[in-house]
Amino acid sequence: MHDNERKPSEFMLQSSEVAAIKPLTKSSVIVLEDEAYDAFIAALNAPVEANARLKELMVRLPLWEQ
Repeated sequence: MHDNERKPSEFMLQSSEVAAIKPLTKSSVIVLEDEAYDAFIAALNAPVEANARLKELMVRLPLWEQ
């Protein structure tokens, strides 16, 4: 599928995924002790605490839909 055939949201999602992966491919392997690894995974899996700014962001229309 070409860029002009995708929805803007699909394009933005793929672009952000590519941007997030780029620095990771340039970094070396990170080794953690078991306890540190478990804490890291727990932090990644922890639910995000909804604050006023996050709630506002979640109901706002994207710029391309305004």
